Amino acid sequence: MKTERRRDLFFILYISAIIIMAVIYFTVPERMSFLENQLKWWGQMLDIIRGGG
Repeated sequence: MKTERRRDLFFILYISAIIIMAVIYFTVPERMSFLENQLKWWGQMLDIIRGGG
């Protein structure tokens, strides 16, 4: 049950981060550099989650 709560928390954080990044993406003038940085960040995040979970 504890792992289910952890997955639910990660899912909520994931969705929240996507919404926040979408808002930022549409308000930032340099969209391509923002997108490249976010792709790098999400790749690192997935590596951490896969390694730690």
